[in-house]
Amino acid sequence: MSKNQMSFSLGGRLRKSMLGLADWIEGFWGVASKYEAPKRLSHQYGVTSDIDAGMHFFRIMLDHAGLTRTSSILEIGSGAGRTAAPLKYYLTDAGRYEGFDIMPEGIDHCTRHVTPHFPNFRFRHVDLFNSYYNPSGKVASSAFRFPYPDGDFDLVLANSVMTHLRPDEARHYVAETARVLKPGGVAMHSFFVLDAQGEEAVRKENVVPAFRFWAEGFMTSDPEHPEAAIAMPETTVRSMYEDAGFEIEILPAEWSHGDRPVSFQNVVIGRKTGGA
Repeated sequence: MSKNQMSFSLGGRLRKSMLGLADWIEGFWGVASKYEAPKRLSHQYGVTSDIDAGMHFFRIMLDHAGLTRTSSILEIGSGAGRTAAPLKYYLTDAGRYEGFDIMPEGIDHCTRHVTPHFPNFRFRHVDLFNSYYNPSGKVASSAFRFPYPDGDFDLVLANSVMTHLRPDEARHYVAETARVLKPGGVAMHSFFVLDAQGEEAVRKENVVPAFRFWAEGFMTSDPEHPEAAIAMPETTVRSMYEDAGFEIEILPAEWSHGDRPVSFQNVVIGRKTGGA
């Protein structure tokens, strides 16, 4: 372990301990929120506020992804339930939410605290390899078959998941998304897209994450752990959706200083065309 990695690890443990203390204090005084995961858990998924993040993506689903109160939804990378939180009170009993994630802590939290009260919300852990988040994972993302039947969902979400996948893995996830979507169903995935604005921002070294290194068809901020943050050329992103039978729109992003950004990352909205 390098000095930087050791420093990061120690800093992460200290932060987790401090957040655990904050959770205890809020619980002791009766001010802990029943709508979001504990802070010590949320920080593992890069979220400072589950409520804010969940509501942000909820609004995008309403405005751009055709969300209705009876939608059947799959979330790739469901985390500790940040997106599920507002959906719990929006979907009717005729609606449905399924989520999976490679980190077991969030799945365990949601299974214990969400599903008993909202039985149409279900969560499962999948042991996928990721050099940054799950280096001991036993299944390659590029070979993983989503554990759901064909044509099962109206909407498939992936918020800040494709940003941790290499192009071949992301392409496979887009193909699997198409498989489990109904005809006319919608994909809502976020990427760091190297479009004209993204490329210009990278050239000016005016972006966070700091994309500086080219790998095999993508850019990364960390050559030792490329999956920490991955940006892909716009042509690569468009081709993977076109090959899977989607018509897409790429929404402008804050990271690349896009005009009127919708979110920090680029949100790709894809509508499945053709038959089942």
